[in-house]
Amino acid sequence: MKEILLYQDEPLNLDLNTIVNNLTNKCSFLRFKVGTSKSVIETPFLKKPESYQSLSDSLKKETENIFKAYIFSEKQYHNNYFFESYENKVIISFFGWDSLTKLSMQNGVVYFIADLLALYIDNTYRHDETTGCIYDFGWHKPGIDLEMRKASICKKCQVRLSKRKFGKDDSEIHSDLNKILGELRNASQKDQDIVLYWGPVSSDEPQETIGDKKKIFSKKYDVFLAHNYVDKPNVRLICEELRRRGLNPWLDEEQIPPGRMFQDYIQEAINNISSAAIIIGNNGLGKWQHLELRSFISRCVVRNIPVIPVLLPGADRLPENLIFLREFVWVDFINNISETKAYDDLEWGIRDRRPNQ
Repeated sequence: MKEILLYQDEPLNLDLNTIVNNLTNKCSFLRFKVGTSKSVIETPFLKKPESYQSLSDSLKKETENIFKAYIFSEKQYHNNYFFESYENKVIISFFGWDSLTKLSMQNGVVYFIADLLALYIDNTYRHDETTGCIYDFGWHKPGIDLEMRKASICKKCQVRLSKRKFGKDDSEIHSDLNKILGELRNASQKDQDIVLYWGPVSSDEPQETIGDKKKIFSKKYDVFLAHNYVDKPNVRLICEELRRRGLNPWLDEEQIPPGRMFQDYIQEAINNISSAAIIIGNNGLGKWQHLELRSFISRCVVRNIPVIPVLLPGADRLPENLIFLREFVWVDFINNISETKAYDDLEWGIRDRRPNQ
């Protein structure tokens, strides 16, 4: 678990309490808190290291042993950047925000958190142009409006990330990053202040209950993604593309806390999904035993939930032990994981209508 503290410089009046409570509620690995020390930046312009060194001793002490501290300010950077990093602290500038976008600064808070997390897990590449990808550099500052509304990782960057060998912490942060982007995208595309989009979450709720099964299964999901662990990189790409299309997929690594029984959560999940995608690569389905899969599919059929076999690139036929899946029309990624037709077919199976109809 990684802890991130948020601060705001005067005269900002951001609702950081609602932001940290909702982000912590959405994330499985990251925990957000509002710092208790007062944040006052003494320098007239933001500059590294001077502005960071001007912060109070109490703030420096409070942030000594935490993962990251993000400090939001209306002051301008001397180089007109949005932010610079120093040690484990980042000061983020909202200077001229109203001339860049009509979206709330609170959407900006969530955007910059996502941007900094994206850079933490991979700082090897930034788009020079404005694409709407979280890996845009932001040379053209008004492009931040599109970046908040699209709030996604483009296919090129998804492929790059899929080739990286993430450690466990980075993999967890990557998973939480996708959740944060989805929340920001949903609010921004509706032109809503993300705090109003979320509504308040009680700060009195114990943090230990965040991963409780009742919370996890209080939400409905459009599609359950059953797969073999060795196919996880491709499944993550599928999951992200479905989110880009406005769908809400159920993925085990995002929903099952460490130390829990896999099958317990699968049994609960089936009551909260609208469809199931059985994603098959060259290695079959791994932890899914033949009888378990038949039982899972039978329950889907009883509940009238569509079952969609999905063949990954290189898997040109169903394995012999899954031959009973031939009863269902399948989706086929023929050459690569970016094929638009395969995603259109998968979306059609999930929504029961063709895309754009």
